[in-house]
This record gives sequence, C-alpha cells and structure tokens, in this order.
Amino acid sequence: FRQLTPPTFTGVEGPEAVAEWIRQLEQNFDLLQCTDAQKVVCGRYMLKGDAALWWSGYWRLRQAEFNALTWDRMKEVIMDKYYPQSYRMRMERAFWDLTQGTGTVEEYEQEFTRMSAFAPHMVDTELKKAHKFRDGLNRTLRMHVASQGNLSFDETVIRAVQLESYQTLDAF
Repeated sequence: FRQLTPPTFTGVEGPEAVAEWIRQLEQNFDLLQCTDAQKVVCGRYMLKGDAALWWSGYWRLRQAEFNALTWDRMKEVIMDKYYPQSYRMRMERAFWDLTQGTGTVEEYEQEFTRMSAFAPHMVDTELKKAHKFRDGLNRTLRMHVASQGNLSFDETVIRAVQLESYQTLDAF
C-alpha cells in the first residue's frame, strides 16, 4: 500500500480535499483488492496532524463501535466532520445554478464535471447529465443542441464545441 504513495489528510486542506483524499485512497484499495478491514487500517494510517488527533479522540469515546468499524462508516464519519452538509448543500446549489456564462464550452464542461461531484443525483443517468449540461449552455448553443434531440453527454459536449467553433469562425 505504501509503495503506491497514498495521500495523507491532515484536516486543514478544506472540504473538497477530503473527498479527493478518499477518492485516491479508494483507487489504491481497488488496485490492491483490499478487504474492508484493510481499508480501515490504511485509511486510519493516512490521517495525519489534526485529523489524526480528532480521529483518536472520536473513537476513544466509541470503543464499543470501533471493532465493527467498516470503511463505509469511516468515510461517513470523516465526511461529516470535514465535508459538512452545509458546504455540500451550498455546492449543490452552485451546480444547480451553473451556466456557461462568458467561458467557452470546454471551460464550462470542465467546471460542470468538477461541480457534478457535489450533486451526483442530478446527473445519475446519461440523459439527466446531458440535459443539465445542455440547459446551462448559452442560449444560441442551447437551442441548436436541443434541436438535435436526446444526445448522450459526450455527444452534447461535442456538438456544442462544434457549434461554438462555427460561431467563432463566423465572427471573423
């Protein structure tokens, strides 16, 4: 596990960092085919500084639960502490309101992909994801893409990028 140089988490990096820390650990766990018990041990080992101190104190008060601790429960406890519900709701709202604005389609797609992690239920099917993306496009692009029917997310992005490039060429 250590040869994969897994990330550490100290608790001072900010809310989005804890989600990324968990994502990276889970990639390592999948690669190594870790058992649930191994995930807990490794996850605990990768907590450093303030996060390690908090974790020790948290479980010192819950010894009876500790032996039955699962990786899913550990993630839940850590997320509740370092990725509070209020922050998640604020970011979900920001995703709901996300539009292309003055950026390019590619810039919008990057932000859309990043922000969609905060509201996975809004993009849990290909159609919902494509429609949410399409609905945030600037008006002209949105109308043209919508006229194409139900496209996949990737097709929606490709069409929007193509249309945007045609608009840019027409401007010259």
